[in-house]
Amino acid sequence: MDKMQSMEQLLRSLESDDATIRGSALVSSDGICLLSTLPAPVDRQLLGVVAATILSFAGRLGAEFGQCEAEYALIGCCQGRSLFLPAGREGVLAVVLAREGDWQAVLARARREAAEVAVLLG
Repeated sequence: MDKMQSMEQLLRSLESDDATIRGSALVSSDGICLLSTLPAPVDRQLLGVVAATILSFAGRLGAEFGQCEAEYALIGCCQGRSLFLPAGREGVLAVVLAREGDWQAVLARARREAAEVAVLLG
């Protein structure tokens, strides 16, 4: 199994563990969407840019306030939540879940998946 297949399997595994996860994506740190399981209307190019920008902004904000690097960024709205985590220095894991989803449980699992993706990205 090659790296891309392994990463896709990780995304699918994450989603199969929680029915409230609507989809996930792996984005490069420069904003290129490498893999996505999000529904078709989602613009992969826009998703990539937004995910990388949000996590970069969170990291810069943390540094500006004298805190540590960003562990994750969470954005919520009336329809659901989007969770963004670093996957090593080269990637961002984005997870979209329904409003009723337990984002903290998803965060715990997503951290493990992001660490595995980081190893695959090298």
